Amino acid sequence: MSARRTGALVVVLAVAVGAVVALGALREATESRSDAVPPGTASVVTVSLRSNQRAPDSLDAAALWTGCARTTIGASARAPGQLTWLGDGRFSVTVTPAIGEHGQRRLRGCLEDHRIDHLLGSVTSISMVPAAVRASG
Repeated sequence: MSARRTGALVVVLAVAVGAVVALGALREATESRSDAVPPGTASVVTVSLRSNQRAPDSLDAAALWTGCARTTIGASARAPGQLTWLGDGRFSVTVTPAIGEHGQRRLRGCLEDHRIDHLLGSVTSISMVPAAVRASG
């Protein structure tokens, strides 16, 4: 085998190995994981809504929450959460069991990226509380 072919083969192998390593790292970074959370805890998610067409209401909140809850936390939660309309374009949801770190990131990303009829959501807080506590505003 000539030196030129050997060099080309080394380059091709190096690129292939680099691609496999990069794909493995990408898979690891984007993989959904179940999170360990303390038993007997819940998460209270508070979201602020805004629209450039009208004042958001509880139906908008329900549409946004429903669009994100099942896909981001549905498998880990016993129920997708009870939505509480707080007024002034804000709502909260208490989810049991609590949402772990990875689930929080997925949920926050969905709620803030999901678009419904000119409606934008902004997560103002996600806090862990004892499971019996409910959001009050």
